[in-house]
Amino acid sequence: MDERDLFNPQGGRNRLFPYAKDLHYHPDGTLSMTLEIYDDINTKQFSFGFQPNGNLKQFLDLIYAD
Repeated sequence: MDERDLFNPQGGRNRLFPYAKDLHYHPDGTLSMTLEIYDDINTKQFSFGFQPNGNLKQFLDLIYAD
């Protein structure tokens, strides 16, 4: 079974499948990631980064503590 079959198309559009390709928490507190979004024909990649705060920052700091 292909996991992509678990997602249903909405509004007659093509099914899109996100995939978190890279995820890095940098020492300066930046969370960067590359997402790959694909359907049955095309693949696109989007890279971005941001400064998390609140519970997400606390969680990441605990995981990546030296």
